[in-house]
Amino acid sequence: MPSRSDRSRILIVDDNEAIHRDFQKVLSGALADASEFDAIDADLFGDCNDEEVVAENSFALSFASQGAEGFALVRDAVASGNPFSVAFVDVRMPPGWDGIKTVAEMWKVDSNLQVVLCTAYSDYSFEQTTAALGRTDRLVILRKPFENIEVRQLAHSLSQKWTVQQQLQLRIQELEAANAQIRAEMIQRQEAETALKHGQRMQAIGTLASGISHEVRNPLQIISMNLEIMESVPESMEEIMGVYSALLERFENGNVDASYVASFKETLAKLEPEEVLIDIKQATEEARDGVRVIADTIYTMNQFSRQGEVGKDSVNINDILCSTIKFSRGEYSKFAELQCELGEIPLVRCNRTEIGQVFLNLLVNASHAIRDQFSDGDLLGTIRVRTGVSGDHVVITIEDTGGGISDEIRDRIFDPFFTTKDVGEGTGQGLAISHRIVVESHNGLIKVDSSPSGGTIFSVLLPY
Repeated sequence: MPSRSDRSRILIVDDNEAIHRDFQKVLSGALADASEFDAIDADLFGDCNDEEVVAENSFALSFASQGAEGFALVRDAVASGNPFSVAFVDVRMPPGWDGIKTVAEMWKVDSNLQVVLCTAYSDYSFEQTTAALGRTDRLVILRKPFENIEVRQLAHSLSQKWTVQQQLQLRIQELEAANAQIRAEMIQRQEAETALKHGQRMQAIGTLASGISHEVRNPLQIISMNLEIMESVPESMEEIMGVYSALLERFENGNVDASYVASFKETLAKLEPEEVLIDIKQATEEARDGVRVIADTIYTMNQFSRQGEVGKDSVNINDILCSTIKFSRGEYSKFAELQCELGEIPLVRCNRTEIGQVFLNLLVNASHAIRDQFSDGDLLGTIRVRTGVSGDHVVITIEDTGGGISDEIRDRIFDPFFTTKDVGEGTGQGLAISHRIVVESHNGLIKVDSSPSGGTIFSVLLPY
């Protein structure tokens, strides 16, 4: 930024060499009438004890005799990065461009240039001048003849104005650059949040996959075992049918005696046809039950995920909780007993997938808190899930009897990337994303009440 000691560059464009010398005398700092300027300054601003007003050599002057020559000087000054701040331009400069044409061309290459148009009463009228150059604060019309003090005042004030405008433009550029950087950082943050949210979603899907595997594995084992049983049935039935066929043939031939009947009974006792029928019936029923469990699991999984739905529906929060509990069983069943108290609650308009992810995160965290507390013994902790209504909100609480949260970190648990888990075990995004889903996406609240010795209670409040 220019300082007080900087010399403002001023261009004089006039075809009269004598005028050039006059401007040199007026603006060079060697004024014969400097006392006149000082006297006017004192009348306007009073005596100045701190800094005596003196005539300064504060301007660097350049001269041109024709408009085109002046335009070339302005153009070259801009190209070199050292532009003029003020130009005094005469209107009449035969035989080339007049002052109006000269100013118009100068502003094409330097729109910041402050111009004093020196004109006689017989030259362009004010209306003609503004019609040609427009109404602008960059232009001052100075009527001839003018006083030296008028020239100095205009030079000083317009140079200062130009300096202030340059400082303002520089500040605007700095602000625009800072704004562009902020926008770029916001875009990067959004991209990072999207990637992190995707990673958290994949982690949730991994937990779901574990839960689905747990739910499907047992019925599949039952179906597999019963299929093995039923594979042996045809062989047993073939033996039984063979015995009965032989008996029927003897009846037809009249060769049935007491010894054969006894042998027949002994063979049937070994084959146990009644037991075979019972096994077939039981295997069929158990296989059917297994298929029903798998079908129910698939239905519940679809209800939980509802892939492709990005909007909000009116849903029963209890249904989402039941689905989530079922699929998180593989996480908590080894460490905790789950107690569920689901009250009568109204429907809530929400995104089923997002709210299910919140519940899944909270249940997994509760399971891990209990696991860390009881991992060395046979004791199981307890997870309590409750739903109810408070005012105009449905309230879901998930409570665990784990180790609790210390005062030092309680205020940070919803911060992105904050985690107390070992490297590779947690991303620090579960609670941060849950907070964003509940608070920002659903206008709800998520609160935590915990102590290092009394477990943790997470409360999710969703408006209905």
